Amino acid sequence: ELNTRKSNDACEQSCTVSFLEVYNDRLRDLLVPPSTGVRRPSEGKVGAESRGVDIRMHPKLGVYVTQLTESKVSSPSDVLELIQFGNRMRSVASTSMNSRSSRS
Repeated sequence: ELNTRKSNDACEQSCTVSFLEVYNDRLRDLLVPPSTGVRRPSEGKVGAESRGVDIRMHPKLGVYVTQLTESKVSSPSDVLELIQFGNRMRSVASTSMNSRSSRS
């Protein structure tokens, strides 16, 4: 089907970013800030705690995560900004081996 398209047909693409943490057998959407007033990049509003993300299996689409934030991005800097935000939301605690160990 792709080869039969006319060369003047418009093609539209989009890219989204999601960031998920698995911690203590629980899933957490890292692009949803806690209710402490932290603001997500390019989003002027404060979100709620993770809203019931869960791993599911669709018979045709395969594995997916319900209620996971999908933020549209248009540049590599948008992606980097969301990754940095998600990293700040990760659960971290010190261990005897490392003072800032990732707990996810």
